[in-house]
Amino acid sequence: MRHPFQCLEACSLSHGNQKYTFLVAAAGPQIKVFNLHDGSLCFTWPQHNAEKPTSDGRRVATTEQPGRSIGHSVEPGEKRKFASDNEPCTTPAEPSGAGAQDENSDGPPIINLTISNSGRYVVVGTGEDKCVKTFELGSNGRLKLLRERCMPKRPCALVVTPDESDIICGDKFGDVYSIPLLSDRNPPGLSTGASDVVSSSVFGSPPRPSMPAANNSTVHTARNQRALEHQLRIGNRSPQKVVPKFEHRLLLGHVSLLTDLQFVTLPAEPSTGRPTRQYIITSDRDEHIRISRGPPQSHVIEGFCLGHTDFVSRLTVCTWRPELLISGGGETEFYVWLWEHCMLLQKIELSNFIENVHETSRTRKQEQTKGSDCLSNEPDAAISTKLTPLDGTLPESTTKASRVKGVKVKNPNPISGIWDIPLKLRENEDKAPSGGRPSERQQGFVIIACERLPALFVFRSDSKSNLHYAQTLYLQGNALDITCIDDHRAILVSIDNILECSTTLVLQQKNPNDLTNDVLVQKFLLEGKSGESIWMDATRTSPHVIAINQVGSFEFSEAHESTVTQLQALLYSVSNLKKRIVED
Repeated sequence: MRHPFQCLEACSLSHGNQKYTFLVAAAGPQIKVFNLHDGSLCFTWPQHNAEKPTSDGRRVATTEQPGRSIGHSVEPGEKRKFASDNEPCTTPAEPSGAGAQDENSDGPPIINLTISNSGRYVVVGTGEDKCVKTFELGSNGRLKLLRERCMPKRPCALVVTPDESDIICGDKFGDVYSIPLLSDRNPPGLSTGASDVVSSSVFGSPPRPSMPAANNSTVHTARNQRALEHQLRIGNRSPQKVVPKFEHRLLLGHVSLLTDLQFVTLPAEPSTGRPTRQYIITSDRDEHIRISRGPPQSHVIEGFCLGHTDFVSRLTVCTWRPELLISGGGETEFYVWLWEHCMLLQKIELSNFIENVHETSRTRKQEQTKGSDCLSNEPDAAISTKLTPLDGTLPESTTKASRVKGVKVKNPNPISGIWDIPLKLRENEDKAPSGGRPSERQQGFVIIACERLPALFVFRSDSKSNLHYAQTLYLQGNALDITCIDDHRAILVSIDNILECSTTLVLQQKNPNDLTNDVLVQKFLLEGKSGESIWMDATRTSPHVIAINQVGSFEFSEAHESTVTQLQALLYSVSNLKKRIVED
């Protein structure tokens, strides 16, 4: 088995009169760059014994020395330490032989990947060492590490500004920072103002150790006793805030765990005299969606989009109409907002669609048990399922809350991804008469993915930007990430080929004679006229996708339960955002 791609991003680069298209994919700690013309592998990062200079002349080492001390770029030869390790680690010896590539699978996994508008810069975030790495993508598909900065808290959302000057970084602590994409504008060591993170000892006497108010005579349960013992163990430790040594600005903060952010630029309106405006839209674990102004007035809150009853995990601003915001999270429904006015336009239920996918998965397993072929992956199978109306309700057996070890879980399949795809016109449709379809350019698709679900739900907008269900795309594994190619006429979907569909910690039963065992990426093409177009499975007929799947990633060892548990934590982290209610 090979490790799945948890992140996918396609990009185009122009060099002179040539245009190059690449697929940048993250598998565990590795980054692979594929040429989308023929599916060939251009580059794999990290490379051994490679040191890359930063824009200010310093040299930083790649993840052959994977750990980082928080708050600065690391010099070569310096000892490293992961956030979870107790002992420093130094540069390992350079591996050799056929298994050299697999040696790179031990670093901190990549949890965020984004590419600038020009396609020139790739920005990734890692979890264990809290690092934000900036790469330059060359026309030959090779990555060059430019900057590596470690944040005070783990980054959970990364966005490159449209002018490619800054990275907007949101962390799990609820703070949103702005850091330069390349070199610092201020010399290292100089303060950037009140937004800097400073040590608590600056304000006078050192902080007193925090001691619990409870004692052994006031706790009456084993759980509270364990909590008290833990508090006593760490009570004498004084928390110290770390000062990053690179330029950074604190833009805004949440009092809850931040889950996603969007940086939106609205064009100027000459008719009303309104200039170009920038906004930062953020979501958190406490059901909030906040609309803030862009820098330098990001402290000004324009409003809140309220209506969610569970955590908000994903935000997407429609590219064909930037005034529309799509949000989803722990509920079985997603929301469509006119976010400038904090107005809810639509609330679309997914519970019937999810139940139909579960039923199809059960049918697949039964057919596999009988020795027959599973559900066909031919193009017509992608839209063959008949679904119940949007406003329907689930049977009682599926609406009851799941109970695992005394914990209630409302929805085992929270929304893990929302993507918008603008509907592009063909050349002959551009010449349609004035009586043709109105506002065709302001239409598009919205694709929804749910965690642990081997399917995608496709919704299409009409001329009034209302979303309507279009089709369900069935996958060969749980959906992980999506990226658009071919001028938005095709999508690539990364799938989980290791863990069983609709479940976790259960390995898929592989047939050694089945050539589809190692499918990591599936392709769907948009076929038909603009008014009647549908998405068709083209995985088996696309040479570049076949080549990408043949190259794949490094081999994943499923022999140890700990590695499978780590894979689950990497691929299925959205469910952990739920506020669990422990039954008495």
